[in-house]
Amino acid sequence: MKYVTALSNPELITLKEAAAHHSNHRVRTRAHAIVLSSRHYSIPQLTNIFDSDRDTISHWIDLWETKGLTAIFDAKRSGRPPILTDEELQRLSELVQDEPRQLKKAHAQLTLETGKKFSLQCLISALKKTELHV
Repeated sequence: MKYVTALSNPELITLKEAAAHHSNHRVRTRAHAIVLSSRHYSIPQLTNIFDSDRDTISHWIDLWETKGLTAIFDAKRSGRPPILTDEELQRLSELVQDEPRQLKKAHAQLTLETGKKFSLQCLISALKKTELHV
């Protein structure tokens, strides 16, 4: 059977805190699984508890053994590159500050200036990045 090697007291405390209070549910789940594995819960038991695939649980244990505490956190993932550049975000910020209730107007003006096509929702997301919440 495959189990996590014995946890040190600081590791156990950290994992219990993460399982109870971390904001990301995946981190909470992985931390809890590592704690249970250290108590000799088998992979099939953990599969039933967490409703996860056997290979997933096994992978969590392998990562814990190689990476330690960092294994419970999600790695950075690449995403879609931003549509608007920093300069275009600055211009968007200026347009919205001039007329905060005219988002469609700012959208049309920025589309005209940049020649880029993007949705109004994209504009709202971009505004959140500039800390101008709509």
